[in-house]
Amino acid sequence: MQKKLERKDQQYTDENGAGGGGLSQEAREALSGIKESFDKLKSRNLELDTIIQKEKEEREGLELRMNKRGLVAPSAPGEAPDEFLCTKDGRKLPLLKKDQPFAAHVSGDSAPEHDFKFGDFCRMAIGGARNDQERKALGQLSDPGGGFLVSPFLSGEFIDLLRPRSVAFEAGARTLPMPTGEVNIARLDNDPVVAWRQENALVATGDPSFGQQPLIARSLACLIKVSRELADDAANAGQIIQDALAAAMAAEIDRAVIHGDGITEPLGLLNTGGLSVVSMGTNGGQITNYDKLLDGIESLENSNVGAPTAAILSPRTKRAFSGLKDTTNQPLRKPNDVEGLPFLHTSSMPNNLVQGSANNASSIIVGDFSRMIVGVRSEVRIEVLHEAFADRLQIGLLAHARIAVTTTHAKAFVAIKGITP
Repeated sequence: MQKKLERKDQQYTDENGAGGGGLSQEAREALSGIKESFDKLKSRNLELDTIIQKEKEEREGLELRMNKRGLVAPSAPGEAPDEFLCTKDGRKLPLLKKDQPFAAHVSGDSAPEHDFKFGDFCRMAIGGARNDQERKALGQLSDPGGGFLVSPFLSGEFIDLLRPRSVAFEAGARTLPMPTGEVNIARLDNDPVVAWRQENALVATGDPSFGQQPLIARSLACLIKVSRELADDAANAGQIIQDALAAAMAAEIDRAVIHGDGITEPLGLLNTGGLSVVSMGTNGGQITNYDKLLDGIESLENSNVGAPTAAILSPRTKRAFSGLKDTTNQPLRKPNDVEGLPFLHTSSMPNNLVQGSANNASSIIVGDFSRMIVGVRSEVRIEVLHEAFADRLQIGLLAHARIAVTTTHAKAFVAIKGITP
Protein backbone atom coordinates (compact mmCIF):
# COMPACT_ATOMS: atom_id res chain seq x y z
CA MET A 1 0.00 0.00 0.00
CA GLN A 2 2.78 2.44 0.93
CA LYS A 3 4.70 1.72 -2.28
CA LYS A 4 1.56 2.27 -4.35
CA LEU A 5 1.07 5.70 -2.74
CA GLU A 6 4.72 6.59 -3.43
CA ARG A 7 4.31 5.65 -7.11
CA LYS A 8 1.21 7.87 -7.35
CA ASP A 9 3.15 10.70 -5.70
CA GLN A 10 6.00 10.39 -8.19
CA GLN A 11 3.54 10.23 -11.10
CA TYR A 12 1.94 13.45 -9.88
CA THR A 13 5.35 15.19 -9.71
CA ASP A 14 6.39 13.94 -13.16
CA GLU A 15 3.17 15.11 -14.78
CA ASN A 16 2.80 18.49 -13.05
CA GLY A 17 6.27 19.44 -11.84
CA ALA A 18 7.16 20.40 -8.33
CA GLY A 19 5.28 23.68 -8.58
CA GLY A 20 2.51 22.85 -11.02
CA GLY A 21 4.24 23.94 -14.30
CA GLY A 22 2.33 26.51 -16.40
CA LEU A 23 -1.04 26.00 -14.77
CA SER A 24 -3.22 28.91 -13.69
CA GLN A 25 -3.17 30.13 -10.11
CA GLU A 26 -6.57 28.53 -9.43
CA ALA A 27 -5.43 25.18 -10.83
CA ARG A 28 -2.18 25.31 -8.87
CA GLU A 29 -4.10 25.97 -5.61
CA ALA A 30 -6.48 23.05 -6.32
CA LEU A 31 -3.54 20.74 -7.06
CA SER A 32 -1.78 21.93 -3.93
CA GLY A 33 -4.84 21.00 -1.85
CA ILE A 34 -4.93 17.58 -3.47
CA LYS A 35 -1.20 17.15 -2.82
CA GLU A 36 -1.65 18.12 0.84
CA SER A 37 -4.48 15.59 1.32
CA PHE A 38 -2.38 13.00 -0.45
CA ASP A 39 0.57 13.64 1.89
CA LYS A 40 -1.70 13.30 4.94
CA LEU A 41 -2.98 9.97 3.60
CA LYS A 42 0.62 8.78 3.14
CA SER A 43 1.48 9.84 6.68
CA ARG A 44 -1.57 8.07 8.15
CA ASN A 45 -0.76 4.94 6.18
CA LEU A 46 2.75 4.95 7.65
CA GLU A 47 1.26 5.22 11.16
CA LEU A 48 -1.08 2.29 10.50
CA ASP A 49 1.77 0.18 9.12
CA THR A 50 3.76 0.89 12.30
CA ILE A 51 0.80 -0.06 14.54
CA ILE A 52 0.15 -3.28 12.60
CA GLN A 53 3.82 -4.27 12.73
CA LYS A 54 3.98 -3.57 16.47
CA GLU A 55 0.86 -5.65 17.17
CA LYS A 56 2.24 -8.45 15.01
CA GLU A 57 5.52 -8.45 16.96
CA GLU A 58 3.67 -8.38 20.30
CA ARG A 59 1.48 -11.28 19.18
CA GLU A 60 4.47 -13.30 18.04
CA GLY A 61 6.21 -12.57 21.34
CA LEU A 62 3.12 -13.68 23.30
CA GLU A 63 2.87 -16.93 21.34
CA LEU A 64 6.59 -17.58 21.80
CA ARG A 65 6.39 -17.08 25.58
CA MET A 66 3.27 -19.24 25.85
CA ASN A 67 4.76 -22.00 23.70
CA LYS A 68 7.89 -22.00 25.88
CA ARG A 69 5.59 -22.68 28.83
CA GLY A 70 3.80 -25.51 27.01
CA LEU A 71 0.67 -23.45 26.41
CA VAL A 72 -1.21 -22.46 23.27
CA ALA A 73 -2.26 -18.95 22.35
CA PRO A 74 -6.03 -18.34 22.69
CA SER A 75 -6.60 -18.09 18.93
CA ALA A 76 -4.66 -21.21 17.97
CA PRO A 77 -6.65 -23.45 15.58
CA GLY A 78 -8.29 -26.43 17.23
CA GLU A 79 -7.83 -25.09 20.75
CA ALA A 80 -10.88 -22.84 20.93
CA PRO A 81 -13.52 -24.12 23.37
CA ASP A 82 -16.60 -25.56 21.70
CA GLU A 83 -19.04 -24.54 24.42
CA PHE A 84 -19.67 -21.28 26.24
CA LEU A 85 -21.87 -19.86 28.97
CA CYS A 86 -23.36 -16.44 28.23
CA THR A 87 -23.82 -14.01 31.14
CA LYS A 88 -26.59 -11.45 31.44
CA ASP A 89 -24.24 -8.68 30.31
CA GLY A 90 -23.40 -10.59 27.13
CA ARG A 91 -20.01 -12.03 28.06
CA LYS A 92 -19.13 -15.47 26.73
CA LEU A 93 -17.38 -17.65 29.31
CA PRO A 94 -15.54 -20.69 27.91
CA LEU A 95 -16.19 -24.16 29.31
CA LEU A 96 -12.77 -25.76 29.07
CA LYS A 97 -12.12 -29.45 28.63
CA LYS A 98 -9.24 -31.08 30.47
CA ASP A 99 -6.86 -30.73 27.48
CA GLN A 100 -7.58 -27.01 26.95
CA PRO A 101 -5.19 -24.78 28.94
CA PHE A 102 -6.85 -22.52 31.49
CA ALA A 103 -4.01 -19.97 31.41
CA ALA A 104 -4.40 -19.38 27.68
CA HIS A 105 -8.03 -18.33 28.14
CA VAL A 106 -7.75 -16.07 31.19
CA SER A 107 -4.51 -14.18 30.59
CA GLY A 108 -5.31 -12.58 27.23
CA ASP A 109 -2.18 -10.68 26.19
CA SER A 110 -0.75 -10.60 29.71
CA ALA A 111 1.82 -13.38 29.37
CA PRO A 112 4.84 -12.17 31.33
CA GLU A 113 8.05 -11.22 29.56
CA HIS A 114 10.07 -13.26 32.05
CA ASP A 115 10.31 -17.05 32.20
CA PHE A 116 9.48 -17.43 35.90
CA LYS A 117 7.09 -20.20 36.85
CA PHE A 118 4.57 -20.11 39.68
CA GLY A 119 7.02 -22.04 41.86
CA ASP A 120 9.79 -19.51 41.16
CA PHE A 121 7.49 -16.76 42.35
CA CYS A 122 6.72 -18.70 45.56
CA ARG A 123 10.44 -19.19 46.17
CA MET A 124 11.06 -15.46 45.63
CA ALA A 125 8.20 -14.53 47.96
CA ILE A 126 9.72 -16.66 50.73
CA GLY A 127 13.45 -16.20 50.26
CA GLY A 128 13.55 -12.85 48.50
CA ALA A 129 14.72 -11.86 45.04
CA ARG A 130 18.21 -12.89 43.96
CA ASN A 131 18.72 -10.43 41.10
CA ASP A 132 17.25 -7.32 39.46
CA GLN A 133 14.91 -9.29 37.19
CA GLU A 134 13.46 -11.15 40.18
CA ARG A 135 13.14 -7.92 42.18
CA LYS A 136 11.26 -6.30 39.29
CA ALA A 137 8.90 -9.28 38.89
CA LEU A 138 8.26 -9.49 42.64
CA GLY A 139 7.58 -5.76 42.90
CA GLN A 140 4.99 -5.92 40.12
CA LEU A 141 3.01 -8.60 41.99
CA SER A 142 2.97 -7.11 45.51
CA ASP A 143 -0.27 -5.54 46.73
CA PRO A 144 -1.20 -2.97 49.43
CA GLY A 145 -2.35 -5.75 51.80
CA GLY A 146 1.21 -6.93 52.28
CA GLY A 147 0.80 -10.11 50.24
CA PHE A 148 1.29 -10.92 46.60
CA LEU A 149 -1.45 -11.12 43.99
CA VAL A 150 -0.27 -13.57 41.37
CA SER A 151 -0.85 -12.37 37.80
CA PRO A 152 -3.70 -13.93 35.77
CA PHE A 153 -1.16 -15.76 33.62
CA LEU A 154 0.78 -17.31 36.52
CA SER A 155 -2.48 -18.06 38.36
CA GLY A 156 -3.81 -19.81 35.28
CA GLU A 157 -0.57 -21.71 34.95
CA PHE A 158 -0.93 -22.92 38.54
CA ILE A 159 -4.53 -24.04 37.90
CA ASP A 160 -3.25 -25.97 34.88
CA LEU A 161 -0.71 -27.64 37.15
CA LEU A 162 -3.32 -28.92 39.59
CA ARG A 163 -5.94 -30.00 37.05
CA PRO A 164 -4.10 -33.19 35.94
CA ARG A 165 -3.64 -34.09 39.62
CA SER A 166 -7.41 -34.03 40.21
CA VAL A 167 -9.56 -37.05 39.38
CA ALA A 168 -12.56 -34.74 38.88
CA PHE A 169 -10.88 -33.02 35.94
CA GLU A 170 -9.46 -36.32 34.68
CA ALA A 171 -13.02 -37.72 34.72
CA GLY A 172 -14.15 -34.91 32.41
CA ALA A 173 -15.25 -32.00 34.63
CA ARG A 174 -15.01 -28.73 32.74
CA THR A 175 -13.34 -25.57 33.98
CA LEU A 176 -15.10 -22.20 33.91
CA PRO A 177 -13.15 -18.93 34.36
CA MET A 178 -15.40 -16.87 36.66
CA PRO A 179 -15.45 -13.07 36.12
CA THR A 180 -17.31 -12.56 39.42
CA GLY A 181 -17.74 -14.47 42.68
CA GLU A 182 -21.11 -15.87 41.60
CA VAL A 183 -22.35 -17.05 38.21
CA ASN A 184 -25.84 -18.48 37.68
CA ILE A 185 -25.94 -21.80 35.84
CA ALA A 186 -29.00 -23.39 34.23
CA ARG A 187 -29.78 -26.80 35.73
CA LEU A 188 -32.00 -29.61 34.42
CA ASP A 189 -34.16 -30.84 37.31
CA ASN A 190 -36.66 -33.09 35.52
CA ASP A 191 -36.99 -34.35 32.00
CA PRO A 192 -39.69 -32.48 30.06
CA VAL A 193 -43.03 -34.29 29.71
CA VAL A 194 -43.79 -35.24 26.11
CA ALA A 195 -47.04 -36.92 25.07
CA TRP A 196 -49.22 -37.43 22.01
CA ARG A 197 -52.54 -35.56 22.06
CA GLN A 198 -55.77 -35.41 20.14
CA GLU A 199 -57.11 -32.24 18.59
CA ASN A 200 -58.32 -29.71 21.23
CA ALA A 201 -57.04 -31.92 24.09
CA LEU A 202 -54.91 -30.47 26.88
CA VAL A 203 -51.14 -30.59 26.53
CA ALA A 204 -49.54 -32.90 29.08
CA THR A 205 -47.68 -31.02 31.81
CA GLY A 206 -45.16 -31.97 34.47
CA ASP A 207 -43.01 -30.40 37.13
CA PRO A 208 -40.79 -27.49 36.07
CA SER A 209 -37.94 -28.97 34.05
CA PHE A 210 -35.29 -26.31 34.56
CA GLY A 211 -33.87 -24.52 37.55
CA GLN A 212 -31.15 -22.03 38.31
CA GLN A 213 -28.05 -23.07 40.19
CA PRO A 214 -25.72 -20.36 41.55
CA LEU A 215 -22.07 -21.21 41.05
CA ILE A 216 -20.51 -19.59 44.12
CA ALA A 217 -16.74 -19.26 44.47
CA ARG A 218 -15.62 -20.39 47.91
CA SER A 219 -12.31 -19.79 49.63
CA LEU A 220 -9.71 -22.56 49.34
CA ALA A 221 -6.48 -22.01 51.26
CA CYS A 222 -3.32 -24.05 51.78
CA LEU A 223 -0.54 -23.40 54.28
CA ILE A 224 2.89 -24.94 53.91
CA LYS A 225 5.99 -24.38 56.04
CA VAL A 226 9.45 -24.10 54.51
CA SER A 227 12.78 -23.95 56.34
CA ARG A 228 14.87 -20.86 55.72
CA GLU A 229 17.73 -23.10 54.62
CA LEU A 230 15.57 -24.71 51.94
CA ALA A 231 14.34 -21.34 50.69
CA ASP A 232 17.89 -19.97 50.52
CA ASP A 233 19.89 -22.92 49.24
CA ALA A 234 17.79 -25.54 47.43
CA ALA A 235 18.05 -25.17 43.65
CA ASN A 236 14.67 -26.85 43.14
CA ALA A 237 12.84 -25.14 46.01
CA GLY A 238 10.37 -23.46 43.63
CA GLN A 239 9.51 -26.74 41.90
CA ILE A 240 9.01 -28.58 45.20
CA ILE A 241 6.75 -25.83 46.61
CA GLN A 242 4.77 -25.59 43.38
CA ASP A 243 4.17 -29.34 43.17
CA ALA A 244 3.22 -29.59 46.86
CA LEU A 245 0.65 -26.78 46.59
CA ALA A 246 -0.84 -28.16 43.37
CA ALA A 247 -1.17 -31.71 44.76
CA ALA A 248 -2.70 -30.55 48.05
CA MET A 249 -5.24 -28.25 46.41
CA ALA A 250 -6.16 -30.86 43.77
CA ALA A 251 -6.88 -33.43 46.50
CA GLU A 252 -9.03 -30.95 48.40
CA ILE A 253 -11.00 -30.04 45.27
CA ASP A 254 -11.64 -33.76 44.74
CA ARG A 255 -12.81 -34.12 48.35
CA ALA A 256 -15.26 -31.23 47.92
CA VAL A 257 -16.47 -32.62 44.58
CA ILE A 258 -17.16 -35.98 46.25
CA HIS A 259 -18.65 -35.05 49.63
CA GLY A 260 -18.42 -31.29 50.26
CA ASP A 261 -20.99 -29.97 52.76
CA GLY A 262 -22.23 -27.05 50.63
CA ILE A 263 -21.83 -24.60 53.54
CA THR A 264 -18.23 -23.40 53.75
CA GLU A 265 -17.25 -25.53 50.76
CA PRO A 266 -18.91 -26.60 47.50
CA LEU A 267 -21.70 -29.18 47.66
CA GLY A 268 -20.33 -32.64 46.84
CA LEU A 269 -22.00 -35.24 44.68
CA LEU A 270 -22.72 -37.62 47.60
CA ASN A 271 -24.75 -34.81 49.23
CA THR A 272 -26.52 -33.62 46.09
CA GLY A 273 -30.27 -34.09 45.88
CA GLY A 274 -31.61 -36.00 42.89
CA LEU A 275 -28.55 -38.23 42.60
CA SER A 276 -29.42 -41.85 41.82
CA VAL A 277 -28.29 -44.34 44.50
CA VAL A 278 -27.48 -48.05 44.37
CA SER A 279 -27.15 -49.60 47.83
CA MET A 280 -24.82 -52.42 48.81
CA GLY A 281 -27.33 -53.43 51.49
CA THR A 282 -28.76 -52.21 54.79
CA ASN A 283 -25.44 -52.66 56.56
CA GLY A 284 -23.27 -52.41 53.49
CA GLY A 285 -21.55 -55.20 51.63
CA GLN A 286 -18.32 -56.30 50.01
CA ILE A 287 -17.38 -56.14 46.34
CA THR A 288 -17.70 -59.70 45.01
CA ASN A 289 -18.52 -58.98 41.36
CA TYR A 290 -19.50 -56.15 39.01
CA ASP A 291 -23.26 -56.44 39.52
CA LYS A 292 -23.77 -53.26 41.57
CA LEU A 293 -21.70 -51.32 39.09
CA LEU A 294 -23.88 -52.63 36.27
CA ASP A 295 -26.96 -51.63 38.28
CA GLY A 296 -25.57 -48.12 38.50
CA ILE A 297 -24.94 -47.92 34.75
CA GLU A 298 -28.48 -49.21 34.14
CA SER A 299 -29.80 -46.43 36.39
CA LEU A 300 -28.03 -43.84 34.25
CA GLU A 301 -29.42 -45.40 31.09
CA ASN A 302 -32.94 -45.32 32.53
CA SER A 303 -32.46 -41.59 33.16
CA ASN A 304 -31.63 -41.08 29.47
CA VAL A 305 -28.36 -39.30 30.23
CA GLY A 306 -25.05 -39.63 28.41
CA ALA A 307 -22.73 -42.58 28.81
CA PRO A 308 -20.57 -42.39 31.94
CA THR A 309 -17.11 -40.94 31.44
CA ALA A 310 -15.53 -42.41 34.59
CA ALA A 311 -15.99 -44.10 37.96
CA ILE A 312 -14.37 -42.42 40.97
CA LEU A 313 -13.56 -44.73 43.88
CA SER A 314 -11.18 -45.15 46.80
CA PRO A 315 -7.90 -47.07 46.46
CA ARG A 316 -9.36 -49.73 48.77
CA THR A 317 -12.33 -50.30 46.46
CA LYS A 318 -10.09 -50.32 43.40
CA ARG A 319 -8.01 -53.04 45.06
CA ALA A 320 -11.16 -55.06 45.73
CA PHE A 321 -12.11 -55.00 42.04
CA SER A 322 -8.56 -55.85 40.97
CA GLY A 323 -8.56 -58.89 43.25
CA LEU A 324 -11.78 -60.45 41.91
CA LYS A 325 -11.32 -64.03 40.66
CA ASP A 326 -13.47 -66.35 38.59
CA THR A 327 -14.18 -70.02 39.42
CA THR A 328 -10.79 -71.04 38.00
CA ASN A 329 -8.98 -68.52 40.23
CA GLN A 330 -8.18 -66.33 37.23
CA PRO A 331 -8.78 -62.52 37.26
CA LEU A 332 -12.48 -61.87 36.75
CA ARG A 333 -13.17 -60.42 33.32
CA LYS A 334 -14.94 -57.07 33.26
CA PRO A 335 -18.37 -57.02 31.57
CA ASN A 336 -18.56 -55.12 28.28
CA ASP A 337 -20.37 -52.15 29.87
CA VAL A 338 -17.56 -51.78 32.42
CA GLU A 339 -14.53 -52.69 30.34
CA GLY A 340 -14.01 -49.25 28.80
CA LEU A 341 -14.96 -47.29 31.92
CA PRO A 342 -11.95 -45.55 33.55
CA PHE A 343 -11.55 -46.39 37.25
CA LEU A 344 -10.08 -43.26 38.85
CA HIS A 345 -8.98 -43.76 42.45
CA THR A 346 -8.39 -41.05 45.02
CA SER A 347 -7.80 -40.95 48.75
CA SER A 348 -10.37 -38.13 48.80
CA MET A 349 -13.08 -40.81 48.54
CA PRO A 350 -13.67 -41.68 52.22
CA ASN A 351 -13.61 -45.20 53.68
CA ASN A 352 -15.33 -44.23 56.95
CA LEU A 353 -18.89 -43.58 55.83
CA VAL A 354 -21.81 -45.00 57.82
CA GLN A 355 -24.16 -47.55 56.28
CA GLY A 356 -26.44 -49.10 58.88
CA SER A 357 -24.21 -50.79 61.45
CA ALA A 358 -21.09 -50.34 59.29
CA ASN A 359 -18.89 -47.33 59.94
CA ASN A 360 -16.17 -48.27 57.44
CA ALA A 361 -18.15 -47.97 54.22
CA SER A 362 -17.09 -46.29 51.00
CA SER A 363 -18.81 -45.27 47.77
CA ILE A 364 -18.31 -45.19 44.01
CA ILE A 365 -19.51 -42.29 41.88
CA VAL A 366 -20.23 -43.15 38.25
CA GLY A 367 -21.44 -40.58 35.75
CA ASP A 368 -20.99 -38.19 32.89
CA PHE A 369 -18.54 -35.76 34.45
CA SER A 370 -18.84 -33.36 31.53
CA ARG A 371 -22.03 -32.30 33.36
CA MET A 372 -19.85 -31.01 36.22
CA ILE A 373 -18.48 -27.46 36.20
CA VAL A 374 -15.56 -26.30 38.33
CA GLY A 375 -15.39 -22.51 38.42
CA VAL A 376 -12.15 -20.66 39.15
CA ARG A 377 -12.29 -17.05 40.28
CA SER A 378 -9.36 -15.01 38.92
CA GLU A 379 -6.01 -14.67 40.67
CA VAL A 380 -4.28 -16.77 43.31
CA ARG A 381 -3.13 -14.78 46.35
CA ILE A 382 0.05 -15.58 48.27
CA GLU A 383 0.71 -14.54 51.88
CA VAL A 384 4.16 -14.97 53.44
CA LEU A 385 4.14 -15.58 57.22
CA HIS A 386 7.56 -14.62 58.54
CA GLU A 387 6.78 -14.48 62.26
CA ALA A 388 4.33 -17.33 62.90
CA PHE A 389 7.00 -20.08 62.70
CA ALA A 390 10.11 -17.99 63.39
CA ASP A 391 10.96 -20.00 66.53
CA ARG A 392 11.78 -22.95 64.25
CA LEU A 393 13.42 -20.81 61.56
CA GLN A 394 10.57 -21.64 59.20
CA ILE A 395 8.56 -19.45 56.86
CA GLY A 396 4.87 -20.04 56.19
CA LEU A 397 3.45 -19.76 52.68
CA LEU A 398 -0.32 -19.33 52.53
CA ALA A 399 -1.87 -19.80 49.09
CA HIS A 400 -5.47 -18.77 48.57
CA ALA A 401 -7.82 -19.33 45.63
CA ARG A 402 -11.59 -19.22 45.11
CA ILE A 403 -13.18 -22.33 43.62
CA ALA A 404 -16.79 -23.26 42.81
CA VAL A 405 -18.36 -26.62 41.90
CA THR A 406 -21.79 -27.52 40.54
CA THR A 407 -23.55 -29.96 38.21
CA THR A 408 -25.96 -29.16 35.42
CA HIS A 409 -27.88 -32.44 35.79
CA ALA A 410 -27.76 -34.50 39.00
CA LYS A 411 -29.30 -37.54 37.28
CA ALA A 412 -26.17 -37.82 35.14
CA PHE A 413 -24.50 -39.37 38.22
CA VAL A 414 -25.13 -42.42 40.37
CA ALA A 415 -23.62 -43.28 43.75
CA ILE A 416 -23.00 -46.90 44.78
CA LYS A 417 -23.05 -46.65 48.58
CA GLY A 418 -22.14 -48.97 51.44
CA ILE A 419 -19.01 -50.71 50.13
CA THR A 420 -17.29 -52.45 53.03
CA PRO A 421 -13.85 -54.13 53.10
